[in-house]
Amino acid sequence: MKIKLFGEGKLFRRAFSATKHEMFVSVRILVILSVLFSILLWFAEWNHPDYSIGDALLWPFIKYIDDPAEVGVEPPITVLGKIVGSLVGVLGIAIFAVPAGLIGSGLIDAMGEEKREKELLECRERMRKSFKRMVNVSFREYLNGLPDGHPDKNRKFLFVPDMRPVTHYHVRNGMSLEDIMDTIKKFPEFRLANTAKAQNRDERREDRIVVTHYPINRSYGFFIDRDSKITIVSTSSSIEVGTGWFAFYLAKLGGFNFISKEIEPDPDEIDSYYNLSSKPKVNGMTRDELAVDAKANKKLLEIMEIKEKNRADFMADLKSLCRGEDSWLIFNFTMLMNSTSNTASFHFAHSAADGSNSTINPDQMTIYNKMIEKFERAMNEEFKLSVSQKMRYPLPKTFIGYRLKDKGCSFNSFVLRTGGPVIIEDSRKHIILYRMAKILGEAFDPDHTISEDELKDFNTLAFGFSEQNVENTQVRSTWTLEDD
Repeated sequence: MKIKLFGEGKLFRRAFSATKHEMFVSVRILVILSVLFSILLWFAEWNHPDYSIGDALLWPFIKYIDDPAEVGVEPPITVLGKIVGSLVGVLGIAIFAVPAGLIGSGLIDAMGEEKREKELLECRERMRKSFKRMVNVSFREYLNGLPDGHPDKNRKFLFVPDMRPVTHYHVRNGMSLEDIMDTIKKFPEFRLANTAKAQNRDERREDRIVVTHYPINRSYGFFIDRDSKITIVSTSSSIEVGTGWFAFYLAKLGGFNFISKEIEPDPDEIDSYYNLSSKPKVNGMTRDELAVDAKANKKLLEIMEIKEKNRADFMADLKSLCRGEDSWLIFNFTMLMNSTSNTASFHFAHSAADGSNSTINPDQMTIYNKMIEKFERAMNEEFKLSVSQKMRYPLPKTFIGYRLKDKGCSFNSFVLRTGGPVIIEDSRKHIILYRMAKILGEAFDPDHTISEDELKDFNTLAFGFSEQNVENTQVRSTWTLEDD
C-alpha cells in the first residue's frame, strides 16, 4: 500500500512539474483580470457614499472564496457594477477550473509517460538479450590449433555481437520502429549506425541500418585501467561504425587499458577529441559567445555544459594513463578505403606530413619499428592484408597527442587506422584482433598478461558488455585546454 501511495505522489509531482509553467501563466492572467475587474468596479461604484476603493479591490478576491457581505465588504449596487460582479463570478469558476484541468491533463500525461517507461524498459531488456555473448567457432578452432601449452588454449572467449540489424527486432521481437528509436534515445548503451558508411569509397552500398551496443561507465563513454603500459584510445566510437567494438576487443584480448568516446551530446555538431580544439562549440559558438545572451541561449549553454564535462572527464582519464617514457597510447580509427590511392588495410602514423614532430620518443623508435615489421609480416602472411606507413594520414597540429605533450604528459603514441571492411565484414576479425593484440603486447608490454578476472569475464555468459569487474564511476576534473 505504501508503494502505491508513493507512486501516486510521484505522479502528482510529475504532473505538477510538467504543467507548472502553464499554471503560472494561467494564474498570472487570472490575477491580472481580477485586478482589472476591481478597477472597473471602482469606476462603476466610486460615487456611492458607502463604497470605498478598498471594497472594490477586495470584493472580487473575497468573492472567489467566501461571501463578501459576511466580512463587511459591500457588494456592487450600480447596473455596471453588478455586470462586473457577474463576470467576477464566472472568473471565480475559472480560478479553480483552469489549474484543476491542467493538473488533470498533466496526470494523464504522467500516467502515459510512466506506462511508456515500463514499455521501454521491456524493450531495453529484449534488445540487450539480442547481444548475448557467443563463441566464435573459427576463433576457438584457431586457438585450439596453436602449439600445446599456449596459455589461451581452449578458452571459451565469449564475444558480444558487434551489431544487430534493425530488421532483427522487427521480425524476431515484433518491435515497432518507434519502440526501437525511443529505446535508443532513452538508453545511451544503444546506438544506430549505417554500415554502408564504413565500406570502400568506390563501392556504392545500400544503407544497412544496425543497432550497436557498447559499455558505458563514464559521462563520455567507457574507461578501464588494466594497469598496462598500453592504452587503446578510441576518440571516434560515437561516429565511426564498429570502431568502438573493434577497439574494445583489441584492448580486452591484450589486457590493455581502454578509453572510448561513445557519447556525443550534440550529433549535429561533433566535438572531436582527435582534432582537439581549444574549446568546444555549440551552434558554432564558444561558451563566452553564448554567454553574451545567456537567456536566449539557455538550451545551448546546457549542451555546452555537458560537452565541457565530457571533455574534461575524458582528458583527465587519458592523462592518468600517460605513465612515462615507455607507456603507449594507441589511437584506433576506421579507415575508408578505395581502389586507387588507399588499398592498405592498416595504416600507421606518428608524425606530421614531413616526418617531423614525432609522438614517439627517440629511444623507443627502434621498438616501434620492429613492431611494425612484425605486424606487417603477420597481417600479410596470415591474412593477406597489407600495411602502409605512407603519410596518407599525417598527424594534424591539433592532434590530441600533441595537446597532451604540450601539457607535460610523458608517453609515446601513434595512430593505427584499420580498414572499414576489416572492422565491419571480415569473418576473421576476432583472429585478426587476437594477433594484433599479441604483437602490440609483446612489443610494448611483454611482462603484462590478461588477468584471471578478465579471463573469467571472457568466459561469463551475459547479455552485452556487462563488465562485472568494472565499476560505474564518474571522474571529477577541471582539466581544460589553454587558448591557442
